[in-house]
Amino acid sequence: MFENVREFQVLAKTLNFNTAADQLHISQPTLTRHIASLEQELGFRLLERNPMGLTAQGRHYLLGCEEILSQYDGLVERCGAIARKSSEGIRLNMPFSGNSIWGDIFYRAVPEFMGRFPDVVEPYFIHDELSSIEQSIAAGVADVGIVFRRSDVEPPDCVCEKIAELPLAVFFSKNNPLGKKEVLQFEDLAGQYLLCSSNAKLQTLFEGAIDAFSRNGVKPKCRYRDFTDFDIVGFILKDDEIVFGNAANMLDRNVAAKLEGRLIGDGNARYPIYVMYRKHPAREKVADFVAICKRVASEIQSDNL
Repeated sequence: MFENVREFQVLAKTLNFNTAADQLHISQPTLTRHIASLEQELGFRLLERNPMGLTAQGRHYLLGCEEILSQYDGLVERCGAIARKSSEGIRLNMPFSGNSIWGDIFYRAVPEFMGRFPDVVEPYFIHDELSSIEQSIAAGVADVGIVFRRSDVEPPDCVCEKIAELPLAVFFSKNNPLGKKEVLQFEDLAGQYLLCSSNAKLQTLFEGAIDAFSRNGVKPKCRYRDFTDFDIVGFILKDDEIVFGNAANMLDRNVAAKLEGRLIGDGNARYPIYVMYRKHPAREKVADFVAICKRVASEIQSDNL
């Protein structure tokens, strides 16, 4: 893109077409033709020929070009680093929430993974708001994801494994009549609407909640709204709406300030967490990362039972 400009830089320092051509490994007539083409494109002369020297505008142009080319070279280097990271680093995907037990799995697994494999590119999160987590993994956009329901049809080269089951709690607004009950059964939720997001990335969270209803013999009534951040639920939940979560969230002051929480039944109701990942021979470290996730998830499950 800047071939002629770079050639001008060399010529400006040598002030000799033959010497500059030798340094650039091109012929002298080729260099002469390129510089003439550059001057014609710019609309002003960069060099005086007899004697050889920079024009006033040539000196100013040289200083500006050095700054521009330095910025451009830095940009190319940064983009190259991003490209290397995209091709080498393990790409993670999950629904984001500031109060998520499932988020702790990745957040604890990443530093442990880097401690064991310090020479590999650090795993990083992708931001794909247009696809579900399952879709992003099936398409090869992500390598590992946290989901809450096993797919009916497992995509080729993909594995979905349950790695934890945590106590299930239901959360609702402080004005919801459910707050009058100390213990809730699934049948108590039949008159409530399960709040769901129409956002693709959050889809797995609400599919897991719907699946929990179905497993316990209750057909949920769903109400969909467009939101992309699970943490906003505490602000938008209506008095006849509920969401599911982990019982540990009932102890979280940020959650408790906005919502009421109750265990389902005697606390034996569970919601499963799955890790979904791609098996690919070119990304062998994915299996190592998943193994760490499984162990971390087992520890988190033990801490929350």
